[in-house]
Amino acid sequence: MARITLTTDSYNPRRDGKPWICRVTDWPVGASKPEIAWGAWMGSPGDAGELVVEAAPGDVLRWGQNDLRRSNHTYRQYGIVEGDLTVREVTDAEAAEHYQTRQVQPASLVPTPEQVQALIDLCRDLRIDPCPDCEGSGIDSIDDTSACRRCGGTGEEVERPHPDALRVALAPFEEA
Repeated sequence: MARITLTTDSYNPRRDGKPWICRVTDWPVGASKPEIAWGAWMGSPGDAGELVVEAAPGDVLRWGQNDLRRSNHTYRQYGIVEGDLTVREVTDAEAAEHYQTRQVQPASLVPTPEQVQALIDLCRDLRIDPCPDCEGSGIDSIDDTSACRRCGGTGEEVERPHPDALRVALAPFEEA
């Protein structure tokens, strides 16, 4: 998740409430309103400020400001967080459809750019060694009469990752 900020204009605090923002956490099909997680508005009453919420690309946001005198002048808007962490404004129906049809992937399973780069670097660190199961003889060390199951009995070199590659690659996910 990343910190998403939207700027707000100054307003009349005697007429308008504080600006607000939230992230949609669940929106069952057929429900008129989604479940939400609140963000925050940072600023002084009446002055311009910033709406702040934690969200990931593909998340649906809702923000607005209540008119304390006339509810028909209350401002509410939906938006979708894009891949570059900008927010694209959408209608209520588009927001509901987007949330209900997207493939939700738990945030803990989404690798960060640093994790992706680390995995790419590990893949480049592949090395070629004699088959570790038969140590190059072509004969499986468990059964001396059969061909090695890993290299097919050729005893030739096989590609294998660095021994610590899997442990290093999975470490960030084990912490979550």
